[in-house]
This record gives sequence, C-alpha cells and structure tokens, in this order.
Amino acid sequence: ANEKTATQALQWQPPMMSARKPVAAPNASTVLREGDVIYFGVNSRSACTESLKAVISEYLGLTEDLMDMTPITLARSPSQTTFLEFFPELVYFQFPPHCVNAVLGQNCHKSVGQNALNLRSVFGINVAAIVRGDGSVSWWPGANEAQGGLVCPGDGALICKVPQWECTGSSILSASMDDIHAVLHVSRFKQRLGLDADDAAWRIWQHNSQGMHV
Repeated sequence: ANEKTATQALQWQPPMMSARKPVAAPNASTVLREGDVIYFGVNSRSACTESLKAVISEYLGLTEDLMDMTPITLARSPSQTTFLEFFPELVYFQFPPHCVNAVLGQNCHKSVGQNALNLRSVFGINVAAIVRGDGSVSWWPGANEAQGGLVCPGDGALICKVPQWECTGSSILSASMDDIHAVLHVSRFKQRLGLDADDAAWRIWQHNSQGMHV
C-alpha cells in the first residue's frame, strides 16, 4: 500500500507479477525470494489451520487482537496490506476411472484397499477442490480420506489459475496441460507412477479402483 500525501489515505497496490514460473506444488526445498507472493486456501476441517494462523501471525508481526481472527477475517481487515483475500479463477477436469478410490496424497496417506495419486509431487497439480458426483464441493481437500482427499466415482477436480492483478492477456494455469493430460490418459498415468513396468502393481491398482465403482 502507499499513502497519498494530500489525504493521508492508504491506497492498495496489487502484488508485482514475477517473471519466474509459478510454483504450484511448493515443498521444503522451495526457495522464497524478496517480492514473492504466496497464495493458499484454508480448509476449516484441517488441524493445520491453527498452525497456519501461528505462522501468519509470526511473519506479519500481528498484535494479539489480530491473532484471534480467522485467516479470512484477517485478510479482510483494513489494517492489513500484505495479507489479502482474492477470488480464484478455476479450471475443471473430471477424474478418469483409474483415479477412483485413490487419495490425493502419498502412499502413507491411503488406507487398505485404496490407491495414492501423489498429485502434487508426481504430477505437479494442486487441487483446490473436488467436485463430487452429487454436486457438492470439498474445498481445499487434504491428502487423505478424512481430509476430503479421496476420489469417488463421478468426481472432478478444480485447479486454480495464477491470479492476474493486471490486464496483461490470458491467464496462466497453475498446472501444465501436459501434467493434466498425464492424469487423464492411462498410458501416461502409468508411466508417471512407474506402473507401466510393474504388471502386478497395476493389477492391484485396477482392483482397488474398480472396487469402488457403483
């Protein structure tokens, strides 16, 4: 934000767009640089919400009264110019049959009889929501079933586009079309997960995915 000299009023300025490619699936080795902008969604059912609030409070130097706010209320607070709410632009694709009965996370997140897609690490896809076959939506799903991250028959995925703060042309997907196609097309899917060279593992995968079909 900057301050107008004549009125002493604060005027919000949009984040500067980076020339670097956005990182859709950051991990522990991702390097943050000055001027970087972090976008995240909050799942109220997740146990990590309080941890998220603690991190935000620490890095923004919040006073005790602001620390008691929820992340969404805090983002809407007039006192905040570096922590903002935005409305995402989303893209939808339907999960193919080979993704059914699989969790979004890794093998450690699945239960007996389930598969694990490992979407973030293997495919570079961060799912903003799962659109259920009955029309309901699980926003900001976690890695396992308890956190809303299990794919069921008829489900689809919503993924975010990179927020555009200026009218600079077409928006950018947070995941590449090549990565999305690798999820949709079974031969490329098997190759990404290393199942193309392991017939026994693929038969188990098919058994698990077909077990949930109705």
